[in-house]
Amino acid sequence: MNEQLRYALDWLRQRNQRERILLFLMVLAIVYFFWSLFIIRPIQAKQNDLTQTMQDLQTRTKDLQQQITSINNIISNKNFVDTIAKQNRLVTQTESLKKQLSNMQPVFTAPSLLPKLVSEVISQAGNVNIVDLKTLPGKPWLPTEHLSSVLPQIQNIYQHTIQLEFQSDFFSTLAFLKRLEKLHWHLFWDSLDYTVMNYPQADIKVEFHILSDQP
Repeated sequence: MNEQLRYALDWLRQRNQRERILLFLMVLAIVYFFWSLFIIRPIQAKQNDLTQTMQDLQTRTKDLQQQITSINNIISNKNFVDTIAKQNRLVTQTESLKKQLSNMQPVFTAPSLLPKLVSEVISQAGNVNIVDLKTLPGKPWLPTEHLSSVLPQIQNIYQHTIQLEFQSDFFSTLAFLKRLEKLHWHLFWDSLDYTVMNYPQADIKVEFHILSDQP
């Protein structure tokens, strides 16, 4: 090893100044190359990664701040506050309506009981002369155009209409209608048409309906 070092030094001494300078520069270039390759470049790569990460965080922070600002603007907007208040009222009204519908169950009449209802109406006629009595097919309780915007419980309520025509005088008509109202059926009156034919006799057309959860 010492012999090799002595040989290298002797060889170096034999070089002129220009060769020594070139040799020094060559060695320096080689050292710089390896130093740059194994030390500087990894550090720069880490710095670039860190810089990119910081930029991503800044971008995300900016986006998040914009979202927070937008949410604050929406929350502080009077229209938003009014909308939330209306929604809360609607929820409350909906729950109340559901309870009311639940309480309506006892007033529903099954369509299969219509013949019995008709028979009891006829039995209450007394001294009035029934001319015609017919039941109409069941139909939704609410108009069709409104069904899509109401609760399913309301969509499933149907009315079955009964049209009754009879002839009688005023006081017998009044007594007959009162007897119908006293029946255990839940009748909902729609219309009454009273036409005097030959006083005191009149032709009376009455329309009423029952409610059901079946069509």
